[in-house]
Amino acid sequence: MKKTLTKTLSKFVLGALPFVCSLSLAQASFAAAPKKADYTFELQSSVKGLGVLQDGIMGSGVNLEMEGKKGLNEITVSAPEYATRKIRFWLEPGKKKTIPIELSKIKYQTTPNWKSPFKRFDGSKLEKRASACATIVVKTQDKSNCDRLSYLDDIFYAEHSIFNIDDLRVYQKDQDLDTFRQLLGHIDQSASASGIEDFFTRHPSQPSAFHLASLFNLLQGDCPRVHSIFTEAQQVLEQLGTLRLHMAVCAEANSNLKLRDQVVADGLKGKTPDLGLSYWLFQNQILTSLPKATATALACFKSSPGDLRCQDQMAMVAKVQDKPYRMNGANIEDVTFKNFMATEANLLNDQQEALFLVIAAQLQDFPLSIENYVLLSWINTVYSKDLTRDYYTNKKIQVAAVQAGPTLDKIVEAIEQNNMTQLLPPIYMRRLRFEPEDPNLWYRLIRSFAKAKQCKDMLNAMTQGAEFLPKYNASLLQMKGSCEVDLQRFKDALSTYSKIMELNPKTWSSPYNLANVYDRLGQKKEAYIHYQKALDLKPPADMLDAVKMKVLQFQPSNAKKPQPE
Repeated sequence: MKKTLTKTLSKFVLGALPFVCSLSLAQASFAAAPKKADYTFELQSSVKGLGVLQDGIMGSGVNLEMEGKKGLNEITVSAPEYATRKIRFWLEPGKKKTIPIELSKIKYQTTPNWKSPFKRFDGSKLEKRASACATIVVKTQDKSNCDRLSYLDDIFYAEHSIFNIDDLRVYQKDQDLDTFRQLLGHIDQSASASGIEDFFTRHPSQPSAFHLASLFNLLQGDCPRVHSIFTEAQQVLEQLGTLRLHMAVCAEANSNLKLRDQVVADGLKGKTPDLGLSYWLFQNQILTSLPKATATALACFKSSPGDLRCQDQMAMVAKVQDKPYRMNGANIEDVTFKNFMATEANLLNDQQEALFLVIAAQLQDFPLSIENYVLLSWINTVYSKDLTRDYYTNKKIQVAAVQAGPTLDKIVEAIEQNNMTQLLPPIYMRRLRFEPEDPNLWYRLIRSFAKAKQCKDMLNAMTQGAEFLPKYNASLLQMKGSCEVDLQRFKDALSTYSKIMELNPKTWSSPYNLANVYDRLGQKKEAYIHYQKALDLKPPADMLDAVKMKVLQFQPSNAKKPQPE
């Protein structure tokens, strides 16, 4: 039923109904004009009494076409006995958006305060700011336990697992599990905003949906949205640990230290203090107050001596005090090896979803298990080529605790044997932090980047590892030249392929690749000369006709035509 919203709203006044729901005119405008709007949306919900509030006036928003604005819109919805929610969505011209609204029953009585104390900040600063443990490593020259580089690494290390197996079962039942995996893999991309908000709207009770939305907005520097997600969560979720962590990061980014300290204090009080928040607090204290950092570490360790984040705090205190400390992680080698064997045997037999759930359950219990993140990356890549470069999994590999057992080596070997080396850059990058002078690791990293077509990363790796690699290696130069061509750096590629020609003058591909670069540079005569050289060196049968065609295409009018063999 289509109505003019202003007529409906005029029948209600603030307080006339026992629920509230707001829509800011700055965020979505409602026109009374009868003309067809360019940006429209309609709410659908089975929740009785769901309403929309605008400027203190209440009205029903279900099955009613309403006008919004181009791009981002934000409304607040609620109903009696249900939690209040802020809903975000994007509108395109001429395309009415239907928004299915799901609400969760209120579990914890609060008075939601939607006014954010935050402003947006530059999310890239999270990566640019150094990790506290990186500073400690420089001071102690010991990175045996801590090799994190950035403040963002510390956040990913401190966070609880996003893989809640109960949530994943709900997503599977709702045929939304694939969407969750895709969104998580691309959580660093601003283009994921609409998909993540739609997913969050559909799942008002699942902690992992809150975690997904909050982390995405933190990475974007959208602290006002982090605050509204936290405000909603206070009404329905029992555990707020990771969301509190994001709030604390936002408070610090906004120089609101009073709020930061309050958020941290709320998360650490009681019999079960939040360990992720404890680790984040410790990272802030260790550089400024060793006594406070020591007290935080001891409290964490007393609460959960087996948790790696608590042990990591104790180890860093010991390093600063120049005392020995040995971390004792849980032994999960047997179950991890079993998961690896099951993955290798069943991954190509349409079992990827079942395997994903098995590994996710393992990560829920052991969120810093590096081998299981590598297995997850392998499974995701077989599931979808879009997840070959999975930001979330790769980030977790960079910060997860390195296990000393042999299973990781077996997983890497199996991935290489399956010709999927493009999955392995995070592993080699992590290992190079501990063995930066290993030429084999540098070669494997470069090869995996080349396989993944991550050319800029590959060329950077070649520069960074140059002092540990052979200066003139045909295989490395071939990968370098190929990437330079892909990046249209033809003059650089000409220099690279000329070196390959010097190293392998008798191999047909050497002059052939050089000829292709001359062609891109418009040097037709040189291209012809090198195509002819390639033909003279007898290319393989599957390339012979292609090389002959190149010679014919570029030969001067007075040149002798190549004779077929």
